[in-house]
Amino acid sequence: MKSVQWDTVVNVNLKGAFLWSRAAVREFRGVRPDVSSTAE
Repeated sequence: MKSVQWDTVVNVNLKGAFLWSRAAVREFRGVRPDVSSTAE
């Protein structure tokens, strides 16, 4: 694999993870997770 191809793969993977996490933070901002136990 050439350096340019490797850079493309890494950039796609990192950018995808970054954009997904940024969207998730925006979506869940202000939402309090329910962490109550359901164990009996």
